[in-house]
Amino acid sequence: MADGSSESLNFDTAALNNATVEVARKLDPLKDYILPLSALALFFLAIYLSLRISKKLLAKNSNPAFFKMEDLPPPLRVATVPLLLGYFLTHVFSAATVYYNTQIANPSTLLYFEAMGTGRLLSLTHAHLFAHATMYFILAALVQLTGTGFVFTVLAPLMALWAGVFDVFSWWGLKSISPNFEWLSIACGSIFSVAFVLMAFAILRSALRGKAAR
Repeated sequence: MADGSSESLNFDTAALNNATVEVARKLDPLKDYILPLSALALFFLAIYLSLRISKKLLAKNSNPAFFKMEDLPPPLRVATVPLLLGYFLTHVFSAATVYYNTQIANPSTLLYFEAMGTGRLLSLTHAHLFAHATMYFILAALVQLTGTGFVFTVLAPLMALWAGVFDVFSWWGLKSISPNFEWLSIACGSIFSVAFVLMAFAILRSALRGKAAR
């Protein structure tokens, strides 16, 4: 474009101009199967090891001195409603953005990332890693105040945090290694969405009742 707007987004102009045509590529077992499956296995391994460490720490300190949601001031408990609504809308608009960029503006996820410049992807990586880590850690902290079960207070937060990290890594795999890294992205996106719903449900139930299960 003459006004330079395409350069400001740091897209590969040549790749973007050819993004309407998918070019046949030779199948590479290492890049197309072994590396994507290894990344997926590493993701689940990270969750598994985190769960084992959490269980060991809980066993050593089964009754931690920690206040509950009911101990928070009522305005702060009510404030969790707009907070969770904002996080919910973040997930909705993120999914809408992904769909638009990979199905409407571009023919496929692979072509979208292939057309994206390295600088642009670095910027997205920085922003998403910070946002994911901050959002899910805040949710992880809040859900600890609910006194709900292991699935809500341990499994869901760990799944969300690790899925957010590996989802971003999958973008680099898509751009540089194989389109099959899209499956890692789909798995991570599905997992952190489900984990968010679990945590949000526990937080809202406890905050609005003002009484945490003991």
